[in-house]
Amino acid sequence: MMENTVILACSSFSHYIRAAQEKVGTRIPVIWLNQVYHRDPKEMREHIIEALAELKPDVQTVLVCMGYCGGSWREVKTPVRMVFPRVDDCVSCALHRQGLKGYSLRKPGHLYVKNANPKNESFKGIFERLSSGETPEKINQQREIWRSMFQSIDIIDTGVFDIRNPEYIRPVCEDAAFLDAKVDVVPGSNIIVEKLISGNWDESFVIFAPGEIITEERLKNG
Repeated sequence: MMENTVILACSSFSHYIRAAQEKVGTRIPVIWLNQVYHRDPKEMREHIIEALAELKPDVQTVLVCMGYCGGSWREVKTPVRMVFPRVDDCVSCALHRQGLKGYSLRKPGHLYVKNANPKNESFKGIFERLSSGETPEKINQQREIWRSMFQSIDIIDTGVFDIRNPEYIRPVCEDAAFLDAKVDVVPGSNIIVEKLISGNWDESFVIFAPGEIITEERLKNG
């Protein structure tokens, strides 16, 4: 176990972190940020700053298991050494694999499934919450906009979940029918998380010294 080290992670990564810690044999403490804060990067940023302010005095290194996430880390000052994966968000993190790296790996027109239970990230459910209270005509208009934006729902095969289980695939197919989109399985991995917690920080990571200011440009360019 890395001494004086903690992981700061979005809760959407909980299964990935547990799988990685089991694989590489670490038991690093984790500080969780609720994934619901992603609804607003400003809100996530506030919780990030709060979590950093509450670090125990003996913490010397924070391993950040999330991406820049729409500006959630904009101009945050590092209180200790912090190690970041060079990714824009959690989808790009899951899409990283041997031979495929990059800051942003999303494809236009694609929605991605990476969670343990796709029912918890139902795009149909998200649409229904966002359009609640609208007139039927307005709802139909918005639905057509969504259909024009997304042509594929991609299940990321990271090896962490049994993505071919019918119970896993069923809600994805329901979302695809709602959006008139196809369903595809795309390769991914848990390699970023495994490298992060094992200390194998190669060119896919950026290390910030204490007192530095986090910027997207630095995360992109290293």
